[in-house]
Amino acid sequence: MASLLNDTYAPIFVNRAQLCLEECTDLFSQVYRGVSTELLETAFEDTVRLFHGNYPGFRACDTPYHDLEHTMAVALATMRMIAGAARDNEIIGSGLAEAAIVAALFHDVGLIARTDEQVTSGAELTVGHEVRSSAFAADYLAEKGRDELGLRTMQRIISCTALGADPQGIRFSSREERIAGYILGSADFSAQMSDRLYLEKLSMLFIEMQDAGITMYKDAFDLLQRTGDFYTTFVKVRLEQGFENVVRFAGTYFTRFENQPRNLYLEYIEKNLDYLNTAVAAGPDEWWTHLRREGVVERALDRLTA
Repeated sequence: MASLLNDTYAPIFVNRAQLCLEECTDLFSQVYRGVSTELLETAFEDTVRLFHGNYPGFRACDTPYHDLEHTMAVALATMRMIAGAARDNEIIGSGLAEAAIVAALFHDVGLIARTDEQVTSGAELTVGHEVRSSAFAADYLAEKGRDELGLRTMQRIISCTALGADPQGIRFSSREERIAGYILGSADFSAQMSDRLYLEKLSMLFIEMQDAGITMYKDAFDLLQRTGDFYTTFVKVRLEQGFENVVRFAGTYFTRFENQPRNLYLEYIEKNLDYLNTAVAAGPDEWWTHLRREGVVERALDRLTA
């Protein structure tokens, strides 16, 4: 297993739904022996249905950045941090662990339009989508007979993914709930910014922002060149201070690959930021030539120039 750590990105970028489900349920069963994984399995299946447009009352997801792949990566990072926390003797109850994983699966469903909503793109629902996501998650859990993991819990946990929220100002019901919320917030940042295609996907994020009417960036290159400062001045501070450094639990999780803690999420964020400098240095006309993986940027530029 240790050799995986020498294969860039191999240990962490499991983004296929079935593989994410398998690892999440396996880890959950290791931490919470004897507790059923039925809720998690059903929630994973329904998440796939929802994003693909096969869930009653909802369209398919059409946001190019906050998509099913992002959701799977966040859910997996959440479970991994919960497992790492348990290994560090910071035990979160099984119910709150379920709540955190369900919240991870549904934290962006507020961006998916209902069939009766008159919007061109789900991105138009960006402002306040966390409230919509919390309501969906709470209704879903109620349908599954899990009212104890209701609206208030979902609101507090999912609010940790909102950029405008102050994590330290959220009035959690318990220390465990706070840790669960901070883990989800940390997983949201860590999963996306360590993604091997993160720099390429920023062009898709710019398109999503355009569709949402967010005008803080003049073009995709502007977003790209300001990403380093965004991490240094906002994300890193939030991970270490706002979320009380619960991201450290990911490092504990990765000791399963070798007998020392290495936080691969943070390592690969740094790798992305290092390479970001190369792309930015190429300037506004040539930056994209340094980001050619899987044709992501080319597809984005085609949409932007159509």
